[in-house]
Amino acid sequence: MTFTATQRAIIRETMEAQGIPGLAAAIVKGDEILAAEAFGYRDLEDKLPMTTGTVMPIASLSKSFTATAIMQLVEEGKLRLDDPIARYLPDFRFADETASRSITPRMLLCHKSGIGRTGHQTRVLEEPERVHYRGRADLVSRLAEVQLQTPPNEAWSYSNEGYAVLGLLVDTLSGSSLEEHLERRVFGPLGMTSTCSGFPKWRAMPDRAVGHLRQGARHARSRLPQDYTAYGAGGGVCTTVIDYARYLAASMDHDGTAILAGGFLDQMQTVSMPYGDTGWGYGFGWQVSWSGPRKVVHHGGGLPGHSTYAMILPWERLGVAVLTNASPAKPRELAERLLSDALDAPLFRPNVDDPLPIRTKYPAPDAETLVEYAGAYEHENVRLMVDTTPPDLTLTIPSPDGVTESASAVAVGRDLFMGWQQGDLLRFLRGDDGRVVALLTGGVCYSRVL
Repeated sequence: MTFTATQRAIIRETMEAQGIPGLAAAIVKGDEILAAEAFGYRDLEDKLPMTTGTVMPIASLSKSFTATAIMQLVEEGKLRLDDPIARYLPDFRFADETASRSITPRMLLCHKSGIGRTGHQTRVLEEPERVHYRGRADLVSRLAEVQLQTPPNEAWSYSNEGYAVLGLLVDTLSGSSLEEHLERRVFGPLGMTSTCSGFPKWRAMPDRAVGHLRQGARHARSRLPQDYTAYGAGGGVCTTVIDYARYLAASMDHDGTAILAGGFLDQMQTVSMPYGDTGWGYGFGWQVSWSGPRKVVHHGGGLPGHSTYAMILPWERLGVAVLTNASPAKPRELAERLLSDALDAPLFRPNVDDPLPIRTKYPAPDAETLVEYAGAYEHENVRLMVDTTPPDLTLTIPSPDGVTESASAVAVGRDLFMGWQQGDLLRFLRGDDGRVVALLTGGVCYSRVL
């Protein structure tokens, strides 16, 4: 199960360019793991090598596991996707109680509930030694004071808090905790013997990766929360590249997977929240894109010191996983390059620096319309700048490593744009007077600086 010389060269080139201490990757075809190898160090300071058995937090790649658990409950008739959450969790509410009573599991699964990022997770990550919430139920109870970013079912806004609510649904309806449910219904049946939910179990494993924060040419060890249970449904799974490859194979087996009937698996990998008129969008724990007639299902994950990406072609049953112990890093670019090499043809584009093949019939805004979006937007001392040059606009973003990045975006709907480079979604929000007052991207609502 080794990569070709070309694939190894691609991996090593990426690691050097992005300053990644350690990385494990796999290519899956059908039920077979075609290649799985590890490179570099799982612990740079102590020079401990990365192995294919090294256990790593996979961050938001965990979301499809939680979505699978939810769909198992749907399959069993214990849950309906379009019922209000309050039917199953009577105390569930936000500041706007009427709006919150209309939120459904489907909206949470595809991030169109209006919740977005509430700020609760930031405190957990910034103070990792402190236990902020006594599990998911405690976190969800704190959401009663949160104002929704948008009305439910109106806009896409990534929400880890929304997945915490889904985790609480599994806790409530499955007869066990989400963590126990995944052990019994997913990890066990797939032979994922080195996989766990929760950081305490990960920390107890002898072959585990240390997270690294890149600071220029240097690396510092990252710290993850002692107790991440409150956010475990959105980012708490820890696994090896071999175990995760088994999960990818099962996620592409719509005929005979051990974890979910094919129709339910297909729902997870079908757009439920569209990105304008492009055909791209978000399913349940997976993003969905298109390259010509080819369906591409993918997702990334990030925690301090860890960056991950998975990309599958469900119709061809071909997939790639990349797990790293570094941030910031761009494992998506590596996943795309490895998948292109496995196909022996460009997946999306000849070069990962080229624009994505985003197709839209939405009329390009004229200069007068684009000017409405231009200016500065802020959230918790982070400032984004929007510049406009017809037919696109450019978003300038400060990176954690201090390097400013710019990305161009194309209009795909009213007040809706997609980044040419990564496919990121930008939605501009208007006030009662019709003026642009905020920018919604990555689950964060940035207020316009007037």
